Amino acid sequence: VPVYLPNVSALKESLRKAKEWSDKVDQVQNDEYYPYLDVLETLVMRGRPIPVRLEQLPQMESQVAAARAWRDRAARTFLKKNSQTPLLE
Repeated sequence: VPVYLPNVSALKESLRKAKEWSDKVDQVQNDEYYPYLDVLETLVMRGRPIPVRLEQLPQMESQVAAARAWRDRAARTFLKKNSQTPLLE
């Protein structure tokens, strides 16, 4: 039965990336101000390819999805059709 076992250096690299990602998430969550949506989207995008189970990733994905849905609902409510003005202006 052929079995693939990753080498130790690849495992160490994956753990290092997971730790860095987790540290960034902790920093963002413990900051004095709420992060912008693009910051959360970037963290989620960078966390997905890390081949280690990241406990915070599903919660962050859920938060990003909820924020996108809110932004879309707000845009439909407050912006006129064919408006070139972004919602935040």
